[in-house]
This record gives sequence, structure tokens and C-alpha cells, in this order.
Amino acid sequence: TARLLENERLIEAEIEEGSNDGDAGELEEPASNLQESILPVRCLRTLDVNVNGLAGALCSLQADPTWRVRDVKSKIAAAIGTPVDQQRLFLGTSEWCDHQLVLDVTPPSSPSADVTMVRIDPVYQQSLEMVSIAGMQLAVVPHNLRADRTLVLAAVRQNGAALEYAAEEMHADREVVLVAVQDTGLALQFACEALQADRATVLAAVLSNGMALRHASGALQADRDVVLAAVRGSCKAFEFANEYLQADRGFVLQLLEEAGGLLLEFAAEALREDREVVEAAVRQDGLALEYATDKLRANRDIVRAAVQSNGLALWDAAEELKRDPEIMAAAKWG
Repeated sequence: TARLLENERLIEAEIEEGSNDGDAGELEEPASNLQESILPVRCLRTLDVNVNGLAGALCSLQADPTWRVRDVKSKIAAAIGTPVDQQRLFLGTSEWCDHQLVLDVTPPSSPSADVTMVRIDPVYQQSLEMVSIAGMQLAVVPHNLRADRTLVLAAVRQNGAALEYAAEEMHADREVVLVAVQDTGLALQFACEALQADRATVLAAVLSNGMALRHASGALQADRDVVLAAVRGSCKAFEFANEYLQADRGFVLQLLEEAGGLLLEFAAEALREDREVVEAAVRQDGLALEYATDKLRANRDIVRAAVQSNGLALWDAAEELKRDPEIMAAAKWG
């Protein structure tokens, strides 16, 4: 009887202990449920991905929604043998990028996704990699690929001068030309006439390299803002400004102040014999004395201002002033 009572007590203790454990589990369960509620529903199950080619079904696979798209491509490569770098995947008209998560590129409520795989030509892939590293290699890729917008953009993004080797239709593509001239302003010479007359494109070109003004349309070579932007980059760009602007006294004085005295070389002859204009130029850069008329190179005040800016200007002074003690004393060297 005593043993039976002892067994009953042990059984009751075990039952009570199990009951306490169950209570603890019930207390912990809400935290677990809370964690699950925070995660996207998609994370709790796999997604059926049906891969189709242009000619029909290729394969099906189950994807973890937290995979990257590149992981999906790896599974496709294992299933059908198409290398990862030769795959382009599309859901409808949207292309999947390697770094994206599957759950970000598929409908959240759908248990499956029907994607289309387009295989990239190995020659195209090799050409794309090549021009992305050295844009000028566009010159040696197959001619049919030089009309491929993606490939040409990669080339001119790396080196704008590669636009020279793009197919003719690419020279008229505004985005391609804009990318090219932003990298290499002188690529403007390879743009079609319509884009050489496009203000935004030309401004981008001259901001990259002022000398690109040479390849702008006549109308834009007469545009004050475009010319100003160009000469700020290179005073020599003033050579390609419209003759009317080269003879505009007020505009030339403004440019001398902003871009330097040496652009006097390309000012109209009447301004190169204008004392105020020449004095403004030599104060900016004494070497601008070279472009003044003979009369002003013999003017003591002009020559003094020039040598005070740069002693080397003495070489362009009139002979009688080169040995003038006062002028020599005023010269600044170094």
C-alpha cells in the first residue's frame, strides 16, 4: 500500500511538472509568433520559378525568396547548362538584376513566377566586358554590335572618344552623345548636326572641354552663355566664337576678367588696338602684350603694366622700351 501511494505521488509530481512546462511554452509562443509576423509571408515558403525561353519551357525550380537573382541564375545554369553571365531574366518587361532579392522582384501574393530567359551571345558578352574596361576597343568589336545601345553606352561611358566608332545611328542618339561629351568634350565632333546644334549637349561638351566649341553649330558659337562656359575652360576656345562676339567690346572685357588676358589673341583687330581692352588684358596676363598692335606695344604705360604682371612680356615690347631703365626696374620675374 505504501508503495502504491508513493507511485501515485510520483505520477502526480510528473503531471504537475509537465503542466508547468506547458505553461512556460505558452508564455514563449507569442514571441515566436511575433517574430513570424514581422517576416514577409513569402519568407515562410518557397517560390516556384518557371523558366521559359523564346521557343518554350526550359526548366522549373524552387527558389527561396531571400535568394539573390544571381542565385536563381546559378540554379538555371545547373539545370540547363547556360552560364550565369549569359542569362538575362525578365518578368514581363522588367529585367531582373543580379543583386536584387527574389521577393523584391516577384508579386508578393503569388506562389509562382513565370520568367523568360534570353541568352546573351558569348561574343556580345565578351565585347561588352572589353569596352567596359577600354572604351576605344569599340573600334574592333563586330560591326553589328556597334549599333547596340547598351554596348555603345558602356564604351562611351568609359571613354567618350569611342563615339567615333559607334554605328551612325548612335551619333544621333541624344543620351549616347550626352554621356560621351560629358566624359570627353571633343567627342562632340562625332555627333550628328542636330545634336551639335542642341544647346544642352553643347553646354555639356564645352564644360568638359572648352575647345569643343569648335564643333558646335554656328548659332551656338554666337550664344554668349555657351561661349562664356567654353572660354572659362580654355581661353583658346574664343577662336571659335562668332565674329560678332569677338568684336563685342563689352563682352570681350568681361571675358578678359573671367578667362584671362591671352584670349586677346582672338579678339577683333579693332579691340587689339583699343588701349583699355589691351591694358585689361596685360593686367590679367602680361604675355597678352604679344597680341597688341605695334602702337600699343610701344606705349610706356601698357608695357609697364605688362611687365609688372610678367617680366617675360619685355620681349614683346617695342625695341626702344626693352632697355628702358624704368621699364626694366618694374619687371616682375618669377
